[in-house]
Formats: sequence, structure tokens, C-alpha cells
Amino acid sequence: MKKNNLIIDALNRTAPHYNTINELIKEQRYVNGYEPEEVCGHLGISPKTYLEYEKDGTTIPIDIMSVLIKLFHLPKNTIKFAVDTRLPIYSQRLAALRIREKRTLEETSQLIQVALTTYAGYERGRREPDLKTLIKLANLYNVSLDYLTGRY
Repeated sequence: MKKNNLIIDALNRTAPHYNTINELIKEQRYVNGYEPEEVCGHLGISPKTYLEYEKDGTTIPIDIMSVLIKLFHLPKNTIKFAVDTRLPIYSQRLAALRIREKRTLEETSQLIQVALTTYAGYERGRREPDLKTLIKLANLYNVSLDYLTGRY
């Protein structure tokens, strides 16, 4: 059985009528009476980014999923079905640090002087920051390079 089928089976035991975690999140936003802009305020991301998370097949970062679970009052074990462990550790940590600091993707990209799409690629694991950029990020968040890269 493929990983996606295992996830869907496990998700169906947690939330029976959903085929993907994305469907669950979309439905829960409606059920809880939130507009996308309101959810974005809790997550520190743009509405466009949030709406991408509601689309099937889009990976939801663990830090974002953690906030959504609390916001929508979902079972804590929901997170195991949503996390894509294939994301590099630096992607997971950059997203978590940005959320902790309550910054948007755009604010962070401006602070480290890279394009918004470039920075978004770092958090989504589609791009790898160079050493100069990693140093800027480590300084911005007051963490070590070892922490950012998972070597701590």
C-alpha cells in the first residue's frame, strides 16, 4: 500500500469523510466560521498561501498544521497525517521561526534581501539557501547555523 493510501486510511479513522488533509482543513475553516483572511492572521501568512494549503496535494508545513489544529480544535494526532517528513529540516525550522516571530513571508524576504518567491521556496523545500543567506537568517532569528541545518 502506498504512503498516500496509508495516510488516507489513517485520516479516515480520525476524520471519516475526508480524502486528504487539505479537504479537512478547508471544511474546518467553514465549520468554524472563518474567512481565509482571519485564518491568515493566526498563521502570519498571506491569503494566497493559505488557499494553496486548502488545495489537494499541497504540503502543509508542521508549524502551520500545529496552529490549524489548535484553531480548529482538531485531535492532536491529526498532525501525524499532515506532516511531510520529506521537507528538509531547514525548511521546517525557517517556517517555525518566522511564525514564532509573527512575520509574513514577504516581511522576512525583505529583511534578508531576497525575492519573496525565493524565500517561499526555502520554506517549502524547493530551494536551498546559500551560506550567505543562511547566515542572514541565523542572525535574523538569533539562532545558530547548526540549529538551522539540523546539526545541533
